[in-house]
Amino acid sequence: MINTRKSLVLYHCEDPDGVISAVLLTRALGSDLICVPVGYYNIVKQFEITMGNLFHTRPESIYVSDLGINDHLANSGRNYGTLEQMARVAPITWFDHHPSTERHLAELKQRGINFVTDFTNKKCASVLVQEHFNLNGAYHSKLVSVALTHDLNQQNRETAKGLDLQKIISIYLHRHLNFNYLVRSLVEAEVWEGNGTLNPDLNALVLEYDRLERSAREQLCRESEGIMLSCSYKNGFTIKISGYGESFLSMKDTGRFFLGKFKDPHSGICAYDAYIVIRGDPINHVLVCTNPDFSSSFDPVKFCQQNGGGGRGNIGGFNFDGPITTENFEEVKIEVCRKLEKYLNSE
Repeated sequence: MINTRKSLVLYHCEDPDGVISAVLLTRALGSDLICVPVGYYNIVKQFEITMGNLFHTRPESIYVSDLGINDHLANSGRNYGTLEQMARVAPITWFDHHPSTERHLAELKQRGINFVTDFTNKKCASVLVQEHFNLNGAYHSKLVSVALTHDLNQQNRETAKGLDLQKIISIYLHRHLNFNYLVRSLVEAEVWEGNGTLNPDLNALVLEYDRLERSAREQLCRESEGIMLSCSYKNGFTIKISGYGESFLSMKDTGRFFLGKFKDPHSGICAYDAYIVIRGDPINHVLVCTNPDFSSSFDPVKFCQQNGGGGRGNIGGFNFDGPITTENFEEVKIEVCRKLEKYLNSE
């Protein structure tokens, strides 16, 4: 139960940007607030549970960070009903950079929600929080650099920190660990030691993820399949669709890995028009990406938005309707291909 008159933070818990934005909000607002981790796989359920609590507890304010508004959330409670009811209880400030949110801005601003956004693909949620609260200290800037580097897939001295943090987050999700502990550790600067290495407990989670990831990635590639779909604007649209993906695999890093696995290392040319990674229960997620180095007529984000999801740049995703298991995986692949082929022939 949420404590009365405390501020509330709902944040995307599946990648470093979301977690770091929650850390920055905690440092800006003080420790007397409640942080609620939210994944896209449970976004509607978590917002509806939170709304139910709000009517009894009435927090002072609500902050939402790094959560793109997809059609599932917009339709919760009919015509933005869940979000509108939340805004009636307490003022909402929403930090986001996902294009899917932009389509809903006008409607939600009319319902009293304040947005801090940037859709230029140059900023992430953590940058928006930092700028909004003028968090210019060295540690704040370091955290923001880690978030932005990972979000935009940049290569610099913070790259390894972002990758490690993503692995830790994935294990937290896989083992249903308490995200408040991770957020608190980052708030108190206890994640990285003085020489930049992870503290031993968290480093153990990175090693655990590495061990699990090796076999899971092998399965993705070993059981992958190349498929040609009909397309209204070109002679055949080729996709590389993965084998069954374990739910603990991180979304963006796995998509980047899968695309890179089938890309010519010298020319950078991809053999396929799109790459699809399907992760199983309880995530039940379909990831769609294209080569970021070459322009394409196919926009994976728009396709995913049509299916209730979203994305950014060359990577999009949406939640599949129903559980994805090893038993029904072939049927899921057929349905995903059907959805994509329908989209390709409606453009």
